[in-house]
Amino acid sequence: MSERNWPIPKFQYGDKVKLIPVEYIIARVIDIHILGAIGAVEYDVRYFDGGKENRVRVFEDELEKL
Repeated sequence: MSERNWPIPKFQYGDKVKLIPVEYIIARVIDIHILGAIGAVEYDVRYFDGGKENRVRVFEDELEKL
């Protein structure tokens, strides 16, 4: 059986981040998905725009620490 190196999340639950694809809107990490098969981490983040709640799933390289 081969060893697998699981990716370590760069962000944690509740972290405030900037969404790069959405003009650096400030968001909060609400869920983390570790994809061991491809060695990646996805994040569900929540942000508000015009008083409306939005949620998106993005990869680490689409977020910046606030």
